[in-house]
Amino acid sequence: MAAGSTLFDMRLVREFERRMDGLLEGWASRVFSGPLHPTELATRLIRTADLSLNADLECHNHFEIAIPDTGEGAAPHRLIDELERLVEEAAFERGWRMNGPADIDIRTDPSVRKGSVYVTSGLARGQRPAWAVLRREGELASITVNRAVLGREPECDVVVDHDQISRRHAMIWTEAGTVRVADLGSSNGTSIDGTPVGATAAECEYGSVIRLADLNYRLEAI
Repeated sequence: MAAGSTLFDMRLVREFERRMDGLLEGWASRVFSGPLHPTELATRLIRTADLSLNADLECHNHFEIAIPDTGEGAAPHRLIDELERLVEEAAFERGWRMNGPADIDIRTDPSVRKGSVYVTSGLARGQRPAWAVLRREGELASITVNRAVLGREPECDVVVDHDQISRRHAMIWTEAGTVRVADLGSSNGTSIDGTPVGATAAECEYGSVIRLADLNYRLEAI
């Protein structure tokens, strides 16, 4: 794990801890009863997602967490919601792709001893909300996944059905708080506000015009 990524993770976990401050103290102490705290659970989740990455920087989005059965009942919904939010934030900070929304299931397991936790992960497809849109002359194309591929191919994340557009034309994603665009070897090129973009990622601001071949799209935040 790169040093920069570790700093992002620490910031995200600290923010998670701030949001959860005081809400889980009793439940967490009785369930975990030891060095494991919800913030440690958050760190483990990010690490598990990191280890699931494939060559296309796609990570798992479904996580099953086994905790000891202490008779305290189900995990608070707020904890699950915040952990799912944390995984989403980590994916966008690190530039990872998730093909479905973050989904976390916390269950008790009598085989898990007090103070321990086990995290496993897998893929679960589902509808993701849009994080940006591309607008052109009344057209509106939603960008839902990170590392979204734009092109003419029906399998692309954003399909641009135009003869001048390559089958896989460009990619757009967020990483470290910035939007980035890269050309995927298209025949007719990609540019941002008139500046050509190559295979090396170029930063792009909301409100900028992304030109694919001879088509201009304005990038807008949701």
